[in-house]
Amino acid sequence: MAVIEDGKNIDDHPPVDEHSDHMGRLRETLDYLKKSRQDIARDEDNQFASGLQARAFGHIDATIQATKRAIHD
Repeated sequence: MAVIEDGKNIDDHPPVDEHSDHMGRLRETLDYLKKSRQDIARDEDNQFASGLQARAFGHIDATIQATKRAIHD
């Protein structure tokens, strides 16, 4: 094992980046979904790609709505 060869402690683990509250994770998810939607929201000349873009919008929008419902429940 490279860790042992480097003289490092194999029991030394970096801290886990955890979120303690459920609502905070949902709000963060909502932010990422909105950013994802913005990332794909550019004009598309290719008809095939345009169809895929529309499909992606549908999936993202449905997930945004589900996340909002989870936040308000």
